[in-house]
Amino acid sequence: MALWFKDNKLTVWKVIRPDDEHKPIQLQVSTSSKNKVTGEWSTDFSGYVAVRGKALDMVTALEAELSQNGKKGVRIVADGNVTTFYSEKNKATYTNYMIYAMNFVNAPSASADGFMDIPEGLESDIPFK
Repeated sequence: MALWFKDNKLTVWKVIRPDDEHKPIQLQVSTSSKNKVTGEWSTDFSGYVAVRGKALDMVTALEAELSQNGKKGVRIVADGNVTTFYSEKNKATYTNYMIYAMNFVNAPSASADGFMDIPEGLESDIPFK
């Protein structure tokens, strides 16, 4: 059983490509929330998540964005899950965080009718109407 999450906003700080091709690519990420009383932001999660499935298609673009942004990080929207595993041998519980799909926060979005919104002024440049 897993705890699934959808459309969560994360800040990615680093992409970690392992030397062993059988190990997953990992992202160093954090999430924050705003205190309703003080108005200040605080980090509620900081750690590493494995990248699987469709999310792997975004890793190269994510690395390019990180190299341009420097220490600012890159905001993404992600779908994934959290699982735990208890090792009887080690007498320890391990928690795994995985992302299966992701996109940049400011990526073009679909409009209510399911078609991509065309920015103003570009309508005349498209080959169909």
